[in-house]
Amino acid sequence: MLRYQTYHIWQILMKRLVDKTRVRNKTKF
Repeated sequence: MLRYQTYHIWQILMKRLVDKTRVRNKTKF
């Protein structure tokens, strides 16, 4: 179960990072 939790947290972190990059790209344009 612990491995699954860490994987879930990792997915959330990656999603946030992608959202940040998207916002940066929007601000650039």
